[in-house]
Amino acid sequence: MSLTAERRIRNALFVIPFVERNREVDVEDLARRLDMPVEQLLQELDELCMVGTYPFSPDNYVEIYEEGGKVKVALHQNFNRMPRLSLPEALALAVAAGPFSDEGVSGSLATATRVTLDKIRKALPEGLHGVIDQLSARVAVEFESGIESQLEGIQKAIDERLELELEYYAANRDSVTRRVVRPYALLQRKGHWYMVGWCSMRKEPRVFRLSRIYSLEVSDRIFDPPPADFDPVSFLDNRLSVPREGERKFRLRF
Repeated sequence: MSLTAERRIRNALFVIPFVERNREVDVEDLARRLDMPVEQLLQELDELCMVGTYPFSPDNYVEIYEEGGKVKVALHQNFNRMPRLSLPEALALAVAAGPFSDEGVSGSLATATRVTLDKIRKALPEGLHGVIDQLSARVAVEFESGIESQLEGIQKAIDERLELELEYYAANRDSVTRRVVRPYALLQRKGHWYMVGWCSMRKEPRVFRLSRIYSLEVSDRIFDPPPADFDPVSFLDNRLSVPREGERKFRLRF
């Protein structure tokens, strides 16, 4: 099976962080996730080692290999270094992260934000701490009710390519249906969270607004990656830009 350059890049961007996060992954399981034979996967892994500058020694930046039926990866120490931020960048990041670290916000995202914000504050001059507090007090973030746990479950399903079982409220039919969805992306637009994925009931890609998901369960069923030419961002933007039935666009001139 011949792969396009785009598909190979997508595979690499999935394989390296996925294996690194799980320390080691069964080679047959990884081949199923990428929808390719084990032999082709091993060939792709060999070529992934050819990353860096000439003469491309195998451990220049990425060392990924199969051993005892398991795929393992070791990254160059440069990948472990924290990015350097300018003073304005660090200040802007600290102010923007403030509302997400409030005591009233829960979940792993809030915990990670608090840890990150604490590190940023320690790296900044003490004289700017008061500025951060003053600016953060002017920034308000309103979370949609009950979606914090959904975000974690959906992101896990996207990262590991696992099907979701959910109960979803369809506003246009005023009904709740149970669906199996293959999640492709989690996106935010105008204060609302959306999931783009393949709906088994409709047999086509669909957009799901998280505030309309009544219940959600991550299954253990692995799904094939989306087509290489499918762009979830463009798909969502196109869907949101289509006027609903009964709506009309008009222009006001003053």
